[in-house]
Amino acid sequence: LYTNGASGTAFGGVRLSLAPPKDVERPVEREAFVKDPYMQHWASPLGQWFPVKGETNTFWHKGDFYGPFALTAPMLPDTRLTFGATKTEFADGYSLEVTAAEEAGKTTLALSKLGHLKAKATVPAAAGATFTLEQDGRYLWVSVGEERCLAYRDEQPLTGTRVGITSKQPLDTTTLHVTRHHVRDFLFEQAPADWTEWGTWEITNRFSCTPTWSHMSGRSDYAAALWSKYALAGDFTLEYYAGMRMSTTKAMSYPRVGDMNVTFGAEGSDLSTGYSYLVGAWDPGWTSKWTKLIRTTDTVAETDRPLVPRVRTDSGRRYIPVPYVADGRDVHGAWYYCKVRRIGNRIECYYDNELVLTYDETDPLKGHRFGLWTYDNDMVVACLKVSYQRCYAPARLVPAPLPEPSVSDAEQVLLTASCAEPPASASKP
Repeated sequence: LYTNGASGTAFGGVRLSLAPPKDVERPVEREAFVKDPYMQHWASPLGQWFPVKGETNTFWHKGDFYGPFALTAPMLPDTRLTFGATKTEFADGYSLEVTAAEEAGKTTLALSKLGHLKAKATVPAAAGATFTLEQDGRYLWVSVGEERCLAYRDEQPLTGTRVGITSKQPLDTTTLHVTRHHVRDFLFEQAPADWTEWGTWEITNRFSCTPTWSHMSGRSDYAAALWSKYALAGDFTLEYYAGMRMSTTKAMSYPRVGDMNVTFGAEGSDLSTGYSYLVGAWDPGWTSKWTKLIRTTDTVAETDRPLVPRVRTDSGRRYIPVPYVADGRDVHGAWYYCKVRRIGNRIECYYDNELVLTYDETDPLKGHRFGLWTYDNDMVVACLKVSYQRCYAPARLVPAPLPEPSVSDAEQVLLTASCAEPPASASKP
């Protein structure tokens, strides 16, 4: 604030507020990862959408949309985009349908809520045209190029978080560009200042046969945990891609695949105070047979369905086909997709995008901390993504220590008194 050449100017009641920092989804920028045939399912935009089995040109986004978002897609006739859905069904949520208009050279965009039309627009059908759908709270709008062509304000917006797209035209998911808010990405490309460590965690080479391809690695003969300094409240989704680091100290290069674990809803840094999703849990025979969901120290859901490769009792193959990934690396260089969704009191655990465990909680735990961990193993992590209703850093800021006084207490009192405004009753010179 300033004034120039004006007399009698006064400023009063000035307040300054800063907008809170926004967590926006970050794409992977390393070209070597994006183009690698064994990493496209986590590093490329291609892998953000999983195809629906048995249906052509039909995909659901693997994440959840908890905050504002923008989605750009090609304007193909006979295409339907569903968002704000609570389940992976196209009849749920909002829908934006793209159809050929009756007028030649025109395309119609129709926005519906639970099957009821809310807004409609007709636009020129230019070759290669795209549309951008955006939502921020109760406001939804669609733009074609730089022009907004459709808008709708919903006084009771839907709360679903799933997004899917289907088309009768060939659909390339690399042409779908998504920007999501309320998403925090951890790509482990810098010093892990957002984490605290148990055991040994370091960014190091994954393979003993080559010094390249470095990722975050955690290892210990017991538990090695990487705790986030952030906390989660409300609904959230935790996604991470993990694999095994090639061993240089054991008889087998990969003696056991498993214990790519995550704990959430914990208090402090105590694994036994939260929920833990154990992927290929430890057992004395190192069979990797069981995958479990544990509440504090009690198993509340488990399955012996073959999930992670079993190198001791089977051939070490992947049991679930994974799209976008080249064949030939079921263990060596493989990345496994693990996901946890917390929706109200329901917990869902996924492995390679298939739902494997569910649990309905009647007395939710009070903690909010989360962390990755392994047990008696050597795990590598490519990335971790957190989508959330609320994410915060508890006790991140602490008061700065007071400076040491440079003068004696008596001198400080005299100095303060000499600089103070004289009392109103004091006589002025």
